[in-house]
Amino acid sequence: MQPPQNEHVVEDCDEALRLDPRYVKALNRRATALEVLGRFEDSLRGMAHLSCAGNVLNDRVLQTLLHPPFSRSSQTS
Repeated sequence: MQPPQNEHVVEDCDEALRLDPRYVKALNRRATALEVLGRFEDSLRGMAHLSCAGNVLNDRVLQTLLHPPFSRSSQTS
């Protein structure tokens, strides 16, 4: 099995979200792929959108919102 091609994952999820902006699986997969690509602010925005779509935050999303990898405290360490 090949590893995910995260740029393609983002593109596929973008297309799915054009059809249905509340598609939870696409929101989650897109945010995860953006995180892997190092696009942390975009990923965080996607996770926030996921929570606004009426879904309960899972532990991973909550931890990322509370302790984003791009926070100032992690840059100074």
